[in-house]
Amino acid sequence: LTEGEYYQFRIIAYNVAGQSPPGEPSEPIQARPRYQAPKILTPLTDVNVKAGNNFTIDVEYIGSPDPNVNWFVDGTPLVTDERTTVSAIAPITTFHIVNCKRSDSGDVVIKLVNESGSDKGSFFFNILDVPGPPTGPIEFEDIDNNSVTISWRPPKDNGGSEITGYVIEKKDLDHAGGWVPAVNYIGPKVLTHKVPRLLEGNRYEFRVFAVNAQGRGP
Repeated sequence: LTEGEYYQFRIIAYNVAGQSPPGEPSEPIQARPRYQAPKILTPLTDVNVKAGNNFTIDVEYIGSPDPNVNWFVDGTPLVTDERTTVSAIAPITTFHIVNCKRSDSGDVVIKLVNESGSDKGSFFFNILDVPGPPTGPIEFEDIDNNSVTISWRPPKDNGGSEITGYVIEKKDLDHAGGWVPAVNYIGPKVLTHKVPRLLEGNRYEFRVFAVNAQGRGP
């Protein structure tokens, strides 16, 4: 037999009258060493997936006897649940997840262990979503009769990609109006900005949104 190749086998019985029809063939069996330390064969690279999408990765491995295969994300075991399926049928182990959420992001580690040794591999699983809200509260740097300068801090979570800018909205509390744009674009490194075109004597509320490649955050 040739190592690495798959084979099927069947049995034929003989007696003085001749041979029987062959029995049912076996399942395909791979010719491999009886004792072999496990090894991950599939190259693993960091993964970016948009929130709401599904993701599947098949990882090929070797090892004899068949190794125990375990998946972890940030040190926590990955197990099959209503959104996640983890399986291992030699020589393939599969991780499948539906409706990806930002909170699914993390360092994914695969560990293989049998009596001959062990192996592990890893990749970063990054779910791309809109950024979180800028860290508050908003601070007022300067106020005059028709403008105010406000400042804020970046969001704790950039949504998996770089912040590309900020947006400011305002609400005039004395005219029962809703939220309207005040400043449509502020650069990603700017955390202080002047809001113009205010009416003297009116009361206002302000809010700031962070923006990345996936859109505007809450």
